[in-house]
Amino acid sequence: MYIEKVKDSFGDGFEWDVTVSDGVHRLLCFADEELKPDDKIELTCFLAEKLRKSKRKKFLIRKENFYYGYKLRAKAIDVKKGEFEVYGFRFILDKYLPENMKDGDFLKFICIRMDCNKNG
Repeated sequence: MYIEKVKDSFGDGFEWDVTVSDGVHRLLCFADEELKPDDKIELTCFLAEKLRKSKRKKFLIRKENFYYGYKLRAKAIDVKKGEFEVYGFRFILDKYLPENMKDGDFLKFICIRMDCNKNG
């Protein structure tokens, strides 16, 4: 996972659109600090809704009709930490998970905004 593109959203130096790629797929993310292509990053799904455990064991990234929004089907890597992955993207989910979730399960949900921050 790496930064492919950084754009100052409004030209004011306060918010950035960051395109993150795994080499095949891309996610448009929000950043509240300026990032450079060689920065080590971490992703956090900020504001998620319609969370439900999925029986389908297949990754999904589908763009929704709002700016940073995506429908995701992701695999739980560490339920206690809220760590998930979808394709080559690892991220933290900021919501309470369904009670019966365990590592290796898949979760389908709407991510309203994926935040990108410097790691470390």
